[in-house]
Amino acid sequence: MENTMAFIGLGNRGFIYARLAKQSERVKITALCDTDENTLKGAARELGVPETACFRNTDDFFAAGKLADVAVISTPDRDHFRHCMDALKTGYHILLEKPAAVTEQECLDIAKNAEIYGRKVVICHVLRYTSFYRKIKEIIDSGEIGEIVHISQSENVGWWHYSQSFIRGKWKNSEESSPMILAKCCHDLDIINWLMNSRCASLSSFGSLGCFDREHAPVGSSGNCVDCALQKECLYSAIDRSLEMPLTMNVPLGFDYSEESIRKYLEDRKNDYGKCVYRSRNNVVDHQAVIMDFENGATASLNMHAFAQSTYRRTIVIGTKGELVGRFDDESATELTVNIFAPVNKFEPRIYTFPKDQSGHGGGDGGLIESVISYLYEGKQYPNITGIDVSVASHLMAFAAEKSRLNGGKVVNVAHV
Repeated sequence: MENTMAFIGLGNRGFIYARLAKQSERVKITALCDTDENTLKGAARELGVPETACFRNTDDFFAAGKLADVAVISTPDRDHFRHCMDALKTGYHILLEKPAAVTEQECLDIAKNAEIYGRKVVICHVLRYTSFYRKIKEIIDSGEIGEIVHISQSENVGWWHYSQSFIRGKWKNSEESSPMILAKCCHDLDIINWLMNSRCASLSSFGSLGCFDREHAPVGSSGNCVDCALQKECLYSAIDRSLEMPLTMNVPLGFDYSEESIRKYLEDRKNDYGKCVYRSRNNVVDHQAVIMDFENGATASLNMHAFAQSTYRRTIVIGTKGELVGRFDDESATELTVNIFAPVNKFEPRIYTFPKDQSGHGGGDGGLIESVISYLYEGKQYPNITGIDVSVASHLMAFAAEKSRLNGGKVVNVAHV
């Protein structure tokens, strides 16, 4: 019997998953849905989906009945809940891009309804599927570093990534998408929760938008880089960044990335990619810290900032018998050092190196698709599968962290399913 998938939302993440699914040669893509006509036509052509199985809106898509075994949902954050509910009612198993939803109640309702309808819902927490984090989990579970005392996780967002994806991009405004701690850091909270193997009892969080506001705008700058007198000397020039890294723009599939087309796109006031980083509509934080207390007595910290040269994560796990120190980098090789405590003359660090994986997120994107196919179609069980029943925990931590941040760092008890 043929394994089938349908894709709802064909932006950057959705199309990456669709390509990986097709490349796996283990599933057939039977239907597509996207609101942009050019994106839909381009995806259908590359993925081999007939025009009759392509839909411009989700109402028509769901009205057509069940078109596949699995629905992959990668629509905007605030549409996830509605589309997930419709997919469950139609009978789909679901692969759902993070965040699962933008409110605590919506996340809990997805978990509840997945059980009611007897459907599996997997969240795209891709870090669990990387060789790097699976090795860390393996070492922790072996007991080699003893009991966990503390986990320190840092999310270092490249300055260029933040300016393009969060100031000018689709996650610029928490009221239109979701807060930074949920949109960007739910991956990190999921990893902390998974490695700790204990529930977070309470947390406290601080953070703000400290740099990218009108108060920090250079004298003489204007609202749009295209007509700004300071454009050529500004680090955050929309023209320079978009020409240098055109794939950071959220544009329709098949977009012509010529210099002429990029400049014309930036001149279009209907999108925000040409706007000054200090005069945009962004309200998401550019730095945030979270301190967590777990039921097993261990603690954890998460620090996110938008002022790194490259985008990478640093993970440190402190145990009673040793420590793990790692750097996870999307753009280059990743390294993990294992230090088992010993007298100086007997101490020898153990180093693991993980080559760069082209599938994205250090191999997490490819690992997710392969694992999910085996799980949803073949019933294979994996300890790192990010089903909604376990993934909801990191979301509840994110909601608690944002509540704490908005209330001056007040300690907040974390809700549990």
